[in-house]
Amino acid sequence: GCDVSKMSAATLATLTNPEVIAVNQDPLGVQGKKVAFGSSKLPNSSSDVVVTNCTSFSATIAPERLQWSYNPQDGSIRSKLNGQCLSIDS
Repeated sequence: GCDVSKMSAATLATLTNPEVIAVNQDPLGVQGKKVAFGSSKLPNSSSDVVVTNCTSFSATIAPERLQWSYNPQDGSIRSKLNGQCLSIDS
């Protein structure tokens, strides 16, 4: 749960973000699950991303369900949480 009288501005922004709400309101009625991810640069200048299921249940993760979007035109990755471009460089 979340005490709405004590939530931070960042939490409020996340909970009211239309793209996050769309993930939560899945047309199949399947509840979202927390995952962890990591990334690294590959020798050919592309990037490698690892997504880890943090639950005890198996899950299939389709790219369109992730919380970021990739633009192949310019190679940018945009967070669905805050709309900012993400960098996977450290």
